[in-house]
Amino acid sequence: LSFMRQIAEAMKHLHMLGITHRDLKPDNVMVHADLSIRLGDFGQARQEANMMSNMPGSAYYMAPEALQGVDYRKCADVYSYAITCWEIL
Repeated sequence: LSFMRQIAEAMKHLHMLGITHRDLKPDNVMVHADLSIRLGDFGQARQEANMMSNMPGSAYYMAPEALQGVDYRKCADVYSYAITCWEIL
């Protein structure tokens, strides 16, 4: 639960800055020696724009709207977060 909370806090911070990660998945979540979480792989991250639809990320973790290539926003990160949490559990 601590890992899930830390990931959520990191995503909240990014979203408050207007940044969408666009590739949240367990492979991009690193556990530090003190069991704190670090997010990595910001290669797909973008400042949120009116339209982001170039199918970023890994298919298994992508929100349906992102997978279909239609307009999506940072809520797509929330979908990826939910799949990541499911795998943690």
